[in-house]
Amino acid sequence: MKKIIAMLSLALAASTTFAVPAKQAKKTLTLADGTQVVATQMGDEYMNWWQADNGMRYVESQDKEGVYEAANMDVMAAHAQMRRAIIGEKRAKRLNSVVKPVNMSFSSGQQRVQIGDEHITYTGKKKGIIILVQFPNQKFETGHDNAYYKMVANEKGLTHEDGYVGSVTDYFLSQSNGQFELDFDIAGPYTLSHTSSYYGKNDGANIDTKVGYMIQEGCDAAVEDGFNFNDYDWDGDGYADQVFVLYAGLGEASGGDAKTVWPHEYQIRWTCVGKVLNYSDQGKGKVDTYACANEMERVINNATGTYTNELKLAGIGTICHEFSHCLGFADMYDTSSNGGNYGMGFYDVMSAGSYNGGGFTPCNYTAYERIYAGWTEPIVLDEPATIKAMQSSEDYGRPFILYNDKHPDEFYTLENRQKKGWDAELYGSGLMITHVDYDQTKWGINQVNASASDHQRCTIFHADNDADGTVLESIKNDLYPYMSGGVPLNDELTDDSRPAAKLYNKNADGTKYMGKPITAIKKNVNGTISFDVMGGNEDNILDNTTSETAIKDIKADTRKADNRVYSIDGRYLGDDINALGKGLYIVGGKKELKTK
Repeated sequence: MKKIIAMLSLALAASTTFAVPAKQAKKTLTLADGTQVVATQMGDEYMNWWQADNGMRYVESQDKEGVYEAANMDVMAAHAQMRRAIIGEKRAKRLNSVVKPVNMSFSSGQQRVQIGDEHITYTGKKKGIIILVQFPNQKFETGHDNAYYKMVANEKGLTHEDGYVGSVTDYFLSQSNGQFELDFDIAGPYTLSHTSSYYGKNDGANIDTKVGYMIQEGCDAAVEDGFNFNDYDWDGDGYADQVFVLYAGLGEASGGDAKTVWPHEYQIRWTCVGKVLNYSDQGKGKVDTYACANEMERVINNATGTYTNELKLAGIGTICHEFSHCLGFADMYDTSSNGGNYGMGFYDVMSAGSYNGGGFTPCNYTAYERIYAGWTEPIVLDEPATIKAMQSSEDYGRPFILYNDKHPDEFYTLENRQKKGWDAELYGSGLMITHVDYDQTKWGINQVNASASDHQRCTIFHADNDADGTVLESIKNDLYPYMSGGVPLNDELTDDSRPAAKLYNKNADGTKYMGKPITAIKKNVNGTISFDVMGGNEDNILDNTTSETAIKDIKADTRKADNRVYSIDGRYLGDDINALGKGLYIVGGKKELKTK
């Protein structure tokens, strides 16, 4: 987390439960003896503190408001582990499998990739709910009413003077290549019975003690207002799959004081409420899993890295991050108390990428997450091949994947990340190679990249061989090829390169190397990427924009309409491409890229 925080500081300087990481800023703390110390905010909803440059860690005193004392990290860590285990049980049901190769005929020597039997994926149109709550002492800013948040949540193609370059619906349509659309009902705003500090006050483990009551009051008000939580039950188990509460004012992760609520996802049965919210007697379903986030955040002084008194909208990054947990996605930053691992940095909305563009331009999901969600199918690289024009993730280019042949839960994903669309605020561009070593337990307890583990399980290869996420220039050079003055300094990932194509588990040849060299990596002037795999093969030039199965499925269809639209994997989407989000589609048996 320490590096995540430092990375956020650099990002701001350069660019003017499950939870989001703290949004970096420094603050002057007053200690019990009257001395003052400058410290940096660290951690997440499960465990957070302020850390001075000398390594001392502080939390606000339970007895004296505004006075800070040494943090009891052992108590905090134990509490955090318990909370992660509780919420991890629910997620483990979604994460009990990982992509594995199967020998199924495909084009150009490629293989299909199969998702495990119990794996949940989401397509089609789903309804969500955002409940707006405010407090007697903290109301929503003028104009931030029900209609405003309907726009922020649902308006397709949203651009707005407040900074929005897309809505929440736009984001998920884009990530899913038009396959998954969220349509939100907006409830409220409702004024709760207590001040904000009542719900946000921390306990001895520095955790909000009464936040469950905030959720309960908001849900009760929504039911009384006529909303039915059965409308948000995606799998028919009687529970709303996700209830999102947006609360007025600041959050503790981005400039609020210790008595404001930290954005997070959790289950209400494990909060102060102690039970699920059951509205079944009214025919309106049940609520357990929820997420929440704040309306506003403090502006950070770019020169000093400290919070100012100026406020700004929090954007949609935190909403997208927290709602992604509903899909089963894990946090990809270092969730441990040491917090030294890079994780996925700014290249993943499940890491610091939720803050890109001030929260208004959260970056794209990674290839792993899109594969996991069932929204793209990777192309397996298992023989010599040449790639000449790899399309970017933003343009719906399919990722490539290389497996450890003896241990298929370990693999590399290859994706082209360019500064455009939702990736416009990335700090680097090029071929991103991610090393995944899947472990069901680590995913389930939300410790994918925790420094408490023996190694990171979903992180990138750094083209510049520098994993220091505190240096902006290093972050810019993380993707391949690593260039300086127009000269490539590193354009390959092989068993002998630096970094080397290492594995954590033995390969079929008994070594801990991939043995499938990726060479001659080049960024083309049009933003595509070219490279060779296992020496390349001009007779096996792979294209990451097409799917043979989609074409075959269309030819077998007997419907007469020439304008029928299919997803790239062959699913019928209707007859009006204009009703769909941007993406690559099959229309009348031909590929068509919709850019608007």
